[in-house]
Amino acid sequence: MQIKKKMTRIMGTVLSAVLCAVMLVTTVIPTYAYTNYGTYIDHYDDLGERPDNIEDYVTRLYRGLLDREPDASGLRSWSSALRNGKENISSIFVKFTHSTEFKTLTRNNDLRFIYAVYKTVNGNIDSLSKRDIAEWKNKLESKLWTREKVLENVMWSTELLEISAACRVELGDLGYYYTSETYTDKCERVTRLIINLYAEFLDKRGDKVDADEVEEWCRRLIAPNYAHHMSAEAVIKDFFYKGGWNNKKVSNEEFIRTVYRAVLGREVDPSGMISCTKALKSGGSREMVLRGVCRSVELSVLCNDVGMLQYDGLY
Repeated sequence: MQIKKKMTRIMGTVLSAVLCAVMLVTTVIPTYAYTNYGTYIDHYDDLGERPDNIEDYVTRLYRGLLDREPDASGLRSWSSALRNGKENISSIFVKFTHSTEFKTLTRNNDLRFIYAVYKTVNGNIDSLSKRDIAEWKNKLESKLWTREKVLENVMWSTELLEISAACRVELGDLGYYYTSETYTDKCERVTRLIINLYAEFLDKRGDKVDADEVEEWCRRLIAPNYAHHMSAEAVIKDFFYKGGWNNKKVSNEEFIRTVYRAVLGREVDPSGMISCTKALKSGGSREMVLRGVCRSVELSVLCNDVGMLQYDGLY
């Protein structure tokens, strides 16, 4: 009995020590300041005060984005380009984020990308909320956003403008440098439709979805002059048939629920379930039910709002 009590006390002491250690670590370093792989983001916990000269700004780009000190030739070359007006605060920032070195450093690590970009602009990540981190990371992983959208969000802040003033260097045309040109980022509601189609009709989510394919589908929907332009109904039916949902062995209820989630991005309401079930039981085909949802007022609102063709009469 005494041995058992002694062991209990020892276990209690060990557990308390572990809890204290965890509390200490999380107090000093926020839990969200870690990358996807559990290692700290970089070698520079804080990039210091706002840079007030060209060399300091270039050094911050190297430390924040490339996680290293600048080499002498690189520092000299970029500083000269800024001083001579060949580059400006915005253009050089964008070129660093699009460099092969930065892309390699953040490859397959969306969290590190978010931290590096935000820290470089603001000096640290103290003002980056857990909510924003979670939202941006989830949107990147689901392919709802591209990394260009995160860059756009970060560069909207006034910090680059203040750096420009402090360094006495032109800011540059922010609208030119940071507005994402990808179709994936042009309208989140359209991109969400494509992501829902992948998830529900093809059972593909997150890293199983190809970002280039998402971009192509978005372009087909919202670029009217594109040679492969398609209506919303045509795109939806393409996913529908690729997933074999015209003859998939599932109950009518599951079929209807899947169609609503895929096309309208929500669960089916009672009236929708009743009308669709009635149509199927009276001999209507699954294609007919899908067409009804595709031509619903609810989808027409989205199409009208974003200038998307709802259907073209060919399907």
